[in-house]
Amino acid sequence: MNAGAHLENTSYKVKFSGNRAELAKEVSITALLTLFTAGLYKSWMKTRLRRWYWSSVRIGDQPLEYTGLGSEKFLGFMMAVAFLAFYICVVNVILMYLSFSLVYSEHGGAIVSAIGLLPLAFYAQYRARAYLCSRTRWRGIRFALEDGAGGFVWRSLAGLAASVATLGLLLPWMVFQRERYLTDRTWYGSVNLEQGGDWRMLLPHVRYFFIGIVASVLVIALGRLADPHILYGLWGTIPIALAGFLYFRAESFRELMNRKQAGDMKIAAAPPTAKIVRTFMIGNTIVFLFWALAVAAVTNGFTQGFAGLKFSEYMDFVTNNAVQWIVLSTIFLTTAVIYLVWSILNHVFVLVPMTRLFADSVILENTELMARVAQREGEAQTGASGLFEALDMGMGI
Repeated sequence: MNAGAHLENTSYKVKFSGNRAELAKEVSITALLTLFTAGLYKSWMKTRLRRWYWSSVRIGDQPLEYTGLGSEKFLGFMMAVAFLAFYICVVNVILMYLSFSLVYSEHGGAIVSAIGLLPLAFYAQYRARAYLCSRTRWRGIRFALEDGAGGFVWRSLAGLAASVATLGLLLPWMVFQRERYLTDRTWYGSVNLEQGGDWRMLLPHVRYFFIGIVASVLVIALGRLADPHILYGLWGTIPIALAGFLYFRAESFRELMNRKQAGDMKIAAAPPTAKIVRTFMIGNTIVFLFWALAVAAVTNGFTQGFAGLKFSEYMDFVTNNAVQWIVLSTIFLTTAVIYLVWSILNHVFVLVPMTRLFADSVILENTELMARVAQREGEAQTGASGLFEALDMGMGI
């Protein structure tokens, strides 16, 4: 069944009903509060935005509900920061010492330290997913994700190594293994979700991404070995790789969703791949142009402001207390305006249209099972994805 087909009584159409103007207002308020609290309000900002996004996704005539709290996210974030401080101050110092002792260079320790964060990052992803499931409800029934972060971590590490070694050719294997592991451990009330299919069904969809990566590697190799001007070819190969990755994400979403089921209930998805790629590219181009113009304007303003001053005049200027306050206030206000506008543009031109395109393409079929779903007993998830936030991986909705 496709997204435009007539719905029987046993099917639910997923619909994204969010209004961009309402979201822009919510983003403006929460972004300003985050700025004027030096970032402390960030956890509450994300909570409010998640509630808006969740309530905008309606399955049949019932919206999703997000029950997470900003205080949960803030406490989880602080605990994660304390852990990372220990990692950086103790583990990182030990690795640097061993690197200097064994190879007389700090680079080895830095590389090992960075690689050592990968298991933590994948662990954080799993815990963040578990937290989101535990705080998501539909028709009053809670989702849940079973414990099993260790299995997710080693599957992610193996998949990443295979993908890098094959220049992205085995990315479908990584994506499928991770998604099946997550889906098979996800519950909606008393119903367990299942992921069917095989990773080879995703393989044809990675071809454009693979071509873009291989072409980029060849351009870099030829640029280093022959003529540096060849490196300009990256302006053509990198967009191909990016567009290919977006194509793969959309097609893998369709393939994986169409092979998910919960008991007799099945999911049908038909995301408009070309429109998804076009929307993402146009939206991020708008955001990038804003950043480029903002940086150029700020740089030009400061350059022009100090260009005509002699060194002695410059020193008198910058050591004046009143001038320092004016400069600091200008920097703060400029940063606030840029952050506010960027936040609005990112949500309005990227996140909202992308969420709408994916959500509107989904239909739940054979939903008679929903009448028999009961709430599943389970422990509440703690930590509130704090490590995920502390590693700066949770910026998106």
